[in-house]
Amino acid sequence: MLSQKQQQQYKQSNKTILERPQLIKGAWGSERKSLIQKQKQPDDFQKQMENIFLQSIKIINLAIIMVLPKVNMFVGICALSFQAFVLYPWHNVILEQVESLDKNVRILEVMQQQLVKEAEQLQKLNPI
Repeated sequence: MLSQKQQQQYKQSNKTILERPQLIKGAWGSERKSLIQKQKQPDDFQKQMENIFLQSIKIINLAIIMVLPKVNMFVGICALSFQAFVLYPWHNVILEQVESLDKNVRILEVMQQQLVKEAEQLQKLNPI
């Protein structure tokens, strides 16, 4: 098989011995050289990055679960307070202004009818 020196070289290059060519006895007792095909184990750095990614996803999920209801409540309270303290008082002011406009519209309609009558009378008196 492999000597201790070769095993140390493989360990230093961060590759397992199983990924290297080895001597395997064939079916009839003869030795032949072949590669043992195994999936590569992920590097330590890759494992650490995966762990960090999974932890960050857990933290984000926790933050969403913990923060989202509080944000929702805050937005609801702000909307309700805006309606109660800003829009409702303006509603009364706007209602008063609309009522005064309705009175002015009625007065203008009466004045328009009077002007139409006066114009008809002037046409009867002064036909051109």
